[in-house]
Amino acid sequence: MNKTNIFDQILSNAVLEFEKIDSFTNITSERIKREPSTEERETLWNLTRVFVDFIYKQDLNLTNKELRDKVCHYSIVALHWNDLQLDNKEFSYSNGRFRRDTVALALCLFSRLDNSYADYHNILNGWILPHTNFSVSLWSLRSIIDSNRDNFFNQTSNEDAKKSIKYLTDSYSKNRYVDYDYLIDNDNEHPLLKHWWTIRLLFKFPNKDTWSFLRNYIGNSIDVPGGLGLLSLDRDVNKDFLKTKSELIEFPENWNFNEKLLFLFVFFCFKIDDELDEGEKEKMKKYWKECNTDADDEQYNKTFEAVTSELEKNSSIEKLYQCVHDIKAYFINKFNKDNTTSDLEKQNKLNTQLILILTDLKWLSYADGFCHDNEFQFIEALKGIWGVQEKLFDGAFPENSGIRENFPEFQKKSDSSKLKKVSQIDQYPEGLYFQTKLDHWNCLVKDDTNIMGIPNNNHLKVIPFPKLSDSANIEKDLFRRFSTEEIDLIVNKINSTKSCIYLTWINEALGSGLDNRGFKSPFWFMPFVCYGFDIGSLLIFEQNGIFSNYKNSDELTCVIHVDLWDSISVEKGWNGLLDDWIEEGSYNEEDLELDNENITSLKIKGTHPKTGNEMIVNFVDTHGPGNKSTLHIIKAIWDNVWKDTVAENKDTSIYILPRNNEYFNSWDELLVWANSKNDSTKGNNETP
Repeated sequence: MNKTNIFDQILSNAVLEFEKIDSFTNITSERIKREPSTEERETLWNLTRVFVDFIYKQDLNLTNKELRDKVCHYSIVALHWNDLQLDNKEFSYSNGRFRRDTVALALCLFSRLDNSYADYHNILNGWILPHTNFSVSLWSLRSIIDSNRDNFFNQTSNEDAKKSIKYLTDSYSKNRYVDYDYLIDNDNEHPLLKHWWTIRLLFKFPNKDTWSFLRNYIGNSIDVPGGLGLLSLDRDVNKDFLKTKSELIEFPENWNFNEKLLFLFVFFCFKIDDELDEGEKEKMKKYWKECNTDADDEQYNKTFEAVTSELEKNSSIEKLYQCVHDIKAYFINKFNKDNTTSDLEKQNKLNTQLILILTDLKWLSYADGFCHDNEFQFIEALKGIWGVQEKLFDGAFPENSGIRENFPEFQKKSDSSKLKKVSQIDQYPEGLYFQTKLDHWNCLVKDDTNIMGIPNNNHLKVIPFPKLSDSANIEKDLFRRFSTEEIDLIVNKINSTKSCIYLTWINEALGSGLDNRGFKSPFWFMPFVCYGFDIGSLLIFEQNGIFSNYKNSDELTCVIHVDLWDSISVEKGWNGLLDDWIEEGSYNEEDLELDNENITSLKIKGTHPKTGNEMIVNFVDTHGPGNKSTLHIIKAIWDNVWKDTVAENKDTSIYILPRNNEYFNSWDELLVWANSKNDSTKGNNETP
């Protein structure tokens, strides 16, 4: 067995040994079963040395991020328990196992994580921030006293450091925790508050200043005043790592507010869903140029190129924290230069500028038609970090007035090449399916054979229709135009019979180009609708909800499951999709009247099962002037039959189908049934 295989086996055994101890103690949880024994603490130290050996190797060549993150997590937890007490015969101030030093090493290992790791926030809130309350505050103050200067922040005198240490140690001895609330309520000028809060914010929102502080904190050995007792290997490796990490987080020296604002915009649009579509690009350009009124298109394009190149190099959570930190600092420095205004006026000016940026992000979130939950969470987190309590969404979401500070989990494997791709509309399949040209999209044209995109001028991403076999008769089986009279007949028949209709041939017709195995025969099918403002693709309405091929042209994905539907409505025009823009004055009445002639929108309101937030999805049918939308048929099926069926079977594993089911083998059979006078007439393919 070679050295690599031997080490891999040792590491694997170490992971298993830690997990065995954890199974007895539950030390990775807030609620431990019991504290580790003396022998287990010794084992945890030895396991940590195996883990950090692997972590340091990964610093040079990251080959297994998943395992690296796991053993960082395990090491941070283990270091909480494997320090030596003063009465231990092995105790020393210089062997790395004094509490001060195990905590310092844990902070260094935390620097390897970003919030893509599943337990990032558990580690931050459960192990890292508590140490800023006592250990890091205590020993950084001790360093200031021993060094006879504040070598960290240049803000605390020796006298204040001694006063801070006295309160910190006295409070801890009395309470087993440091009572900062007492100082906040009774002595908010106490020097400890400023020192502690500075350190806490550094680790709560990590940026280059965090890692510069930590590098300085661990920089000296125990032989130097204010130094720590880390092992020399740990000190040297982590100093090098933190230096590199700080440099990667930093922005180019020639960057100013303009570049960082666009970085924030692009990060927000791209990292949420790993896409940057044309609608988002246009809005970003608009809002950026509003903040930079002298900039022309050439300057914007140059800035955009620089920003996307920087994001390709590093799009970590720390880079985001650094960006938002620098944006706020820009305004603080700008307003502090004005000696003619009061501190309150300066704060009001700062708040106004930050609200403007947050409002831009809000409108960016609507660039694809509606604000996704992760986009809302991002804006709420930024409000908390910036200390802004302005409500932005007018009741559309349950805002928390700045309490939330954690960004949502971003795409773990972002494809940075997508940053510079311009989404093009693929040619639609053979067989005419009429669509109307709308100024909002300006991308759909009527053609004798297909629907095409106008290059570089589209806001809508059209998913290619599944490539079907040559034997499929698309025009006859799938691309059926219905007159207003035919749609009314079908809707009225469903209303009068309370029947659920099944289009049995649709799945077979699509089967050669679409993986629809396991799907029930649909209630309704539409070759093309627009999902909000950003996606155009087919629509299948079946027992479980509305499905589309918006992710992959040959794969069905549920857009919104029927269990989540609270209400639906069908109206001409946008059906509420443009309400915010209309109120803002960005859409005029003439355009709205034209849209009412050309499109119809089905709006579904639902409730998010995890957050309880309201969800709104719009399905827009671009049927053109003088035509009626078949979305009315979906509403009729839901209102008359399927809504009650879902309600009756919501807590069961299967649907008990309603009795009045109608099965059809073609559009013609459906229309024969719809046109019949007898409400008890069945379709030609009724099954018992």
